[in-house]
Amino acid sequence: MKIQFKKVTKQFGEVVAVENLSFVIKEGDFVFLTGPSGAGKTTVLRLISGYYLPAKGEVKIDGNSLAAMSKKDLLRWRRKVGMVFQEFKLIAQMTAAENIAVALALRRVPKKERDKVLDEILAMVELTAKRNAFPAQLSGGELQRVCLARALAMAPKVLLADEPTGNLDPASSWKLMELLQRINKKGRTVVMATHNADIVNSFRARVIALKDGRLVSDQRKGQYR
Repeated sequence: MKIQFKKVTKQFGEVVAVENLSFVIKEGDFVFLTGPSGAGKTTVLRLISGYYLPAKGEVKIDGNSLAAMSKKDLLRWRRKVGMVFQEFKLIAQMTAAENIAVALALRRVPKKERDKVLDEILAMVELTAKRNAFPAQLSGGELQRVCLARALAMAPKVLLADEPTGNLDPASSWKLMELLQRINKKGRTVVMATHNADIVNSFRARVIALKDGRLVSDQRKGQYR
């Protein structure tokens, strides 16, 4: 699915979060959104997901404006978007498998198929041995992989990650990045907001750099500092 921002501005009261922003993300792209805190990275992700709509300009998905969609069609699009956050936001009283199964239920995967799909997703994020562990029993890296698995359980067309390595140690961060890269190579679009220059410079991916809500640069193999 092609994602297009066309002169997009989004503000909250008098605060302009992004201004006159234009770019195109092609299906299957891996894109880093970079910039300091307050640059507009999270706002861009929420505009892509349809949770925010622009004050000016258009966000288009395969040529269709999100703002022009009916509530039903907008909800359909949101269900095609997987989200991974810096904060884990898992249900403490549920095991890793149960947290992921919630997403499968929301997707209305038939009960007789859920165990098979769940096994496949747990294997994908290398957490099969931790399926019955509760969040309090998992490391930070494992918690983030449960969050990734939960997002994948929605079978998204686009995966959005908002500072997913922000609370992780270096080893766990690289493990998560390897998984995201593997997921992307299977054809899924990945857009990741980060300020981690080491990670950005270590991957041959496109980098969209923002500052004060404006586009600073858009390059495929440049160095981010």
